Amino acid sequence: MIQVRPRQILQGQRLFDGLLWVNKKDFSIIRGSGEAVPQIRTLHSENLFPHFTTVREKTAGGFWFPAVTSGDDTLQFRTGPQRMRLTIRYRDYQRFGADSAITFEK
Repeated sequence: MIQVRPRQILQGQRLFDGLLWVNKKDFSIIRGSGEAVPQIRTLHSENLFPHFTTVREKTAGGFWFPAVTSGDDTLQFRTGPQRMRLTIRYRDYQRFGADSAITFEK
């Protein structure tokens, strides 16, 4: 398990703050739990994100891809607290391939 925190918050960028679980055999990330930072609050808008957990599974090709992302958090908006629950399931990963050629005109 590794804790990940941004060294600095950069304007206009969303970064990850949380924990990563790493497979000892191939050093692949198998689970992540944390939140997007910074939580943006301005005079006219709020852009808040819940704490979430993403679990990865090994695909047929031997690669680790997200299988489920879930979150259950209460976001503190100016208008009052808002509970947010989410579940995202990923499936049917397929290899993408394309043929290309570079030609030069004389």
